[in-house]
Amino acid sequence: MNEPILLFTYGTMRQKCYNHGRIKGSKFIGNAVTCEPMVMVAKTHPRQIPYVGRVADTHPLHGNEMPIEGEVYLIDRPTLQRVDRAEGHPYVYEREYCYVRMSENGEVLKCYIYVYDVEETEYKAVPTGDFIDFYSPTKHREQKHYSGKFFDPVGRVNSGQGLFSLPLNELKNR
Repeated sequence: MNEPILLFTYGTMRQKCYNHGRIKGSKFIGNAVTCEPMVMVAKTHPRQIPYVGRVADTHPLHGNEMPIEGEVYLIDRPTLQRVDRAEGHPYVYEREYCYVRMSENGEVLKCYIYVYDVEETEYKAVPTGDFIDFYSPTKHREQKHYSGKFFDPVGRVNSGQGLFSLPLNELKNR
């Protein structure tokens, strides 16, 4: 029997954000926070993207760890594969398990989360741990970001009109 696949999303795939369509058709379970405190940083240019991960005790962001807010979805295997591509797993973000506490009833669930190596200090810390507090739909519209592009694990971007090469380090900075 297949285990249910639970996804904890904290960023652009949340209901109010531009990449939510990537998990369209998945069952929304509810709002939750991570049981493990982590650091959330984000950038605004060229588009708004959050990064969640752990930092060493010597890192300048150490001490900014907190429970990360997000949403839990029940997804199927094709959706997981689509999200893996979108997140650049395992080249950009790393998919791993985490435990989250559901906001409504306090139940703890084991979910997939995508974490990032938060070693760069050029990003802004999101002090609330909630990307919605950082995200601006108005700014997103002004940036004219085409959300139909996703990262493909072979190092290419699918724009919906064929594949073209894009170096990994350039994609990571977008």
